[in-house]
Amino acid sequence: MSNEIIWRIGGEAGYGTLSAGMLLSNVLKDYGYYVFSTDEYPSLIRGGHNNLTVRASKDKITSHTSHINILVALDELTIKKHKDKVAKNGCIIHEESIKVRERKGIFLFPVPFRDLSKKYGALQKVMQSTIGIGATAKILGLDLNIIKKFLKKSFGKKGEKVVNTNFEALKEGYDSIKNYRKLLFKFKKSKKKDLILIDGNNAISIGAIRAGCRFLSSYPMTPSTGIMQFLASMQKEHNILVHQTEDEIAALNFALGASYAGVRSMAATSGGGFALMNETLSLAGCAEIPVVIILGQRPGPATGLPTRTEQG
Repeated sequence: MSNEIIWRIGGEAGYGTLSAGMLLSNVLKDYGYYVFSTDEYPSLIRGGHNNLTVRASKDKITSHTSHINILVALDELTIKKHKDKVAKNGCIIHEESIKVRERKGIFLFPVPFRDLSKKYGALQKVMQSTIGIGATAKILGLDLNIIKKFLKKSFGKKGEKVVNTNFEALKEGYDSIKNYRKLLFKFKKSKKKDLILIDGNNAISIGAIRAGCRFLSSYPMTPSTGIMQFLASMQKEHNILVHQTEDEIAALNFALGASYAGVRSMAATSGGGFALMNETLSLAGCAEIPVVIILGQRPGPATGLPTRTEQG
């Protein structure tokens, strides 16, 4: 029985893959495991291909891996892109209408995601991810009550109806795994560790507060926008000024001006925005003005892939 699990869910944008991944991350942390999650997504509100990977282990982990143990495929594109990354004794939970080529040592679990979610109307797409979590819970032996606790925490503000709908979809996913057999990576609860589950942007923001940052200027650009959002919510509590500028060039100029006035300052951007900051960056060097720039990396150098985000 393995001490580690690498789980991935994939589907179109708008199918709730991020929420599902964060839900499972919280559940596995509650089980006493170290958790490392990473997501990949294009700059689209709907369509395209999104995927999120959760790695959980009894031992400390600091990165993702090239292989996965469980793949939850909500569409055919996810199968095409990720099926070959499923390791031996792993499994693929897939939409039953999609034909998946059998492979030695890989277990297939067809689930009627589309048929099961039809009754949820406007919530049909996002409920497929919750169904996927239910199916995962059956395979890993996870307690549905623990998952429900985090579902209620995540969606409680949206009302009792939404919470109960998620509960129903979770149970349907759980019950959909019929030909179940014990796999090598079934999880059991271990001693809870005194840890927090936090994303990179929030970790950077908390570090900036502790370091005495009092001014942030930025232009919204994925994947660094979360830094501006977090610090904006902390302005009054920690005496920080957050300024959204008209573009990335202005963002660094504002930060440089604040730093020149004696305020610990920083700017947050991504590949394309950083490419626009070069002239001001040179000024900072020539004038010997200290400033911190957060570069939320996209794939590739310079502007990178301007419509795609992943961990670099």
